Amino acid sequence: MIEAALKPKPGDMLQKSMRILLIEDNLGDQRLIEEILNESSGQSDLHWASTLEDGIEAVKKDDYDLILLDLNLPDSDGIKTFQRIYDAAPMMPIVVLTGTDDEKVGTKALALGAQDYLIKGRVDSYSLGKSVRFAVERRLAAEKIERYQAKVARSELFASLGTISAAMVHELSQPVTVINLGIENVVHILKESQCHPEAVSQLEDSLRSVHQVNEIINKFRKFGRNTLEKRVDEVNFQDAADKIIKFLNPSMRQARMEVTAELSDMPPVRCGRDDIEQMFLMLIQNSIQAVGGKKGCKLVISGTFDGTDVDLLFSDNCGGISMEDQKKIFQPFFTTKLVSGGTGLGLSIVQQIVSKYDGSIRVSSTDGHGTNFFVTLSVDAEGGGKNE
Repeated sequence: MIEAALKPKPGDMLQKSMRILLIEDNLGDQRLIEEILNESSGQSDLHWASTLEDGIEAVKKDDYDLILLDLNLPDSDGIKTFQRIYDAAPMMPIVVLTGTDDEKVGTKALALGAQDYLIKGRVDSYSLGKSVRFAVERRLAAEKIERYQAKVARSELFASLGTISAAMVHELSQPVTVINLGIENVVHILKESQCHPEAVSQLEDSLRSVHQVNEIINKFRKFGRNTLEKRVDEVNFQDAADKIIKFLNPSMRQARMEVTAELSDMPPVRCGRDDIEQMFLMLIQNSIQAVGGKKGCKLVISGTFDGTDVDLLFSDNCGGISMEDQKKIFQPFFTTKLVSGGTGLGLSIVQQIVSKYDGSIRVSSTDGHGTNFFVTLSVDAEGGGKNE
């Protein structure tokens, strides 16, 4: 049984309303914890589970800021109670409630990942409030460190890939240019002679393939730069989207796909104009390439503004992405479009652009239906876009 026991009310210890799950079978202890939380924080949304199984079910369905866990429950007791709830919700901070003779168990729970332990009968508003606040703050600090480490790792990866890309561009540009000029000269000569038309046709096909190689080289050249465009502008999202939609109109017509942008209410963002236009280009192209002959495909670009951040949504119905591919979609060089000449750099570059301005991007997709890309940017996002 799970109950909402304590409604949010003003408080002075915790800055915001917290969702707390109390796993406790004793009604008297539950009411006591409720009263103490009232005194210590006053601004908590307390939910109660009377068994471990109910608690596990609760954390699978909902997200909580904190779990208060009695180790001795009708369906579990001792340290294994903590281990089971920790396995079910390893990212949620857990404060253990122990009996007066179970301090060793509480200490063991700390070693296994609990944020704190409190002894029943000795809990007051100060100790519980402090434990709750510190547990949540430690989790937030740990998440911040993990995000920073991930950002550093991505920066190192992109730096390495940039070096490789620059070397590849240097090695490939000259021979590809020679091949391109050679084929163009031969085609010109053959057209003036009585050569069989099929020979000219095949050489022109080869020339188009060389042009595709040049396009790929140019993508590597852009990717290999240490930074993208450094100039900072007041970028209007609607204008940037309209420009790219117009540019990609031939590809959209060929794919029989409709793209609309509903961003006229979005405030301008201070960042590199080329960065934003390239982001729109990559994400719109990604949807176009996913059409694959399907009819009635559409991409809608919309946005919301909360006073600080702009949240952009790129939502299409072009078939979706499998769960397995979603895990790798932002990895450099990962592509499902080898037949059509995809390099696998598009979404990696988008992530690089968004990260450059301390923003975020994530994907949500249903295979066989459609895909949503969510991009968040600050209206004063210039950060990495400033001139040194």
